[in-house]
Amino acid sequence: MSGKHQEKHIVSDSEGVAWTRAVEVARGLPEGSLTPVFKIRGQGSVHESITEAAAKRAGVPFSEDLKKGVRWPDVPSESAKNETDYPKLIAPKALGGALHVPGTITHDSHYGSKQYWHSMVPNDGNTYTNKDMRELIVQQAVTWYEQAQKTHNIFHLGKALHMVQDSYSASHVIRDQKSSGIVSFQSYDQQDPHKHGDADRTSGFKQGWEDIPGTHPALQATTRILEMYNHHAPSKELEHYLKSEVFVFSNGDIHRSVPDSISGGSDPTYRSDNHVKTVDVPSHHRSQVSIHRHRAQAYADLPQDIAIIQYPELAGFYAARQLISQHVAGHEKVMARFDENAIKSIERGELLQSQQYAEPESRVGR
Repeated sequence: MSGKHQEKHIVSDSEGVAWTRAVEVARGLPEGSLTPVFKIRGQGSVHESITEAAAKRAGVPFSEDLKKGVRWPDVPSESAKNETDYPKLIAPKALGGALHVPGTITHDSHYGSKQYWHSMVPNDGNTYTNKDMRELIVQQAVTWYEQAQKTHNIFHLGKALHMVQDSYSASHVIRDQKSSGIVSFQSYDQQDPHKHGDADRTSGFKQGWEDIPGTHPALQATTRILEMYNHHAPSKELEHYLKSEVFVFSNGDIHRSVPDSISGGSDPTYRSDNHVKTVDVPSHHRSQVSIHRHRAQAYADLPQDIAIIQYPELAGFYAARQLISQHVAGHEKVMARFDENAIKSIERGELLQSQQYAEPESRVGR
């Protein structure tokens, strides 16, 4: 009998939202606390609000299939049917919950290999450059777009819209504030879930979802994509649009360091206090050694301003470099040796505290 209960899927989104709220009440949790990211219905309806406004502009019905599709990456279902699955996201493991069960679609979407469904770096043990991430996301969007065209079901396009909208969330992608160009895709596994969600909530904003940073460009992109779909534009047109206008790198690709730099890390605003974490997938775990290696690679390959966004703990090394450049004669050779030793130290997990170099004048000559 218990097995039969676990196999039941909630296929109605309104039923799912009510179920979500009931669990929050039972656990004594505040309303809207269970789903991170640009919130879906029951947690602020930001994805739906953006999509509804865009659909009106594009002359496309805001149908139930479109609503379900734009929610799906947050509450994906293993079923081949076009379903969402709220219980898999928030139920305890004993009752069929799958958020912390490696290998399930719910876990993979939020913590594992499918984090790119939210425009974030997959946690699968591999290293991705920004260019790799853009290709991964764009090709997934093209696949869902073509699936929507082939099946005449806008549900699949909704999934792509969710992914595009998330790329404008400050806790998902670091963008240049002036140009809106991408600096780096972030890693959810290095973030505090509550801090991550703060970037996407409507609570605290007096005027609603329109006041959340990133929603206006997300609305423009969603409108454009819905217009393409409505006019039966080929998927190549979508691919070109995404690469040339949505997932554009900072400085317009002039600096190769941005597209070729390693994605990952987190804006300090959303970083976990204990940001070095491991993934509970035995065959594909991201160990602390892997984190050290990524950090060292960032120090070796990235410009300082980008590397320090991804890994603020490198500040001590950059403070030491500045001290060397200002006070050591023939500092080029000394700097090269310092960098070589610094990379080895970072790979071992040994970091310098920036406070050690807060008063460089008092330390010269020691």
